Amino acid sequence: MYADDILLLTASVCQMQELINICVNELQQIEFSVNPNKTTWIRIGNRYGFKCSTLNVNNVPIDYVKETKFLGTVILTAAKFKISLNRNKTSFFIGVNKLLSKLGCSDTAVVLALMNSHCVSALLYNLEACDLTKTELNSLNFVVTRALMNIFKTWCNKNILYCMFCSGQLPVDLSILIRKHKFLEKMSQKQDVLTDTLKSIVIQDKLKNEKIWSDMGGLHSCKLDALGIFQRQIEL
Repeated sequence: MYADDILLLTASVCQMQELINICVNELQQIEFSVNPNKTTWIRIGNRYGFKCSTLNVNNVPIDYVKETKFLGTVILTAAKFKISLNRNKTSFFIGVNKLLSKLGCSDTAVVLALMNSHCVSALLYNLEACDLTKTELNSLNFVVTRALMNIFKTWCNKNILYCMFCSGQLPVDLSILIRKHKFLEKMSQKQDVLTDTLKSIVIQDKLKNEKIWSDMGGLHSCKLDALGIFQRQIEL
């Protein structure tokens, strides 16, 4: 969930309809409604091409689409999880063209620094969270290579590689690996903080409830067993 977008994931169409109904009912409790015209759904899996039942919001059918955008990333319907890189490539080329139209290639170091900070970051947006194929990585490398050919005024791939080596320009596949490492490192740190916070909450509640339940006599052991189950679920 982010802002006014909610992404639902289920293993079957029936479960998806049930989950939609739950969300619609819960949102109505806080005086929010779901707009069916802006709601879409896709299928990912071996049966993504098969026709199936339609989904609806308050008996209004939802459009089945071939792609949907979430947090700036276009997710495609396919046999496996797949995203579209066209949006990233377009943003990269727009940024590079604007940069070269304003600065030209007079100061290569400045152009490369601005390209990396503004254009390459747009090209690699959200890709650290995805597993890209070798073909997709090669297509991203090709996009950057074309831009460097305009900057260094050469069409020879060997010259471009030498210029990248001398200027410290990393290839896209290596840049994505570095970003993925940082992404996973941050995720692990957040997970540790979340786990420690949940454990501290459970321990504090347990200590407070032990005193209350000890005064209640017979309910003591029963309540602690329930709390122990909840604590084990949190730890898992």
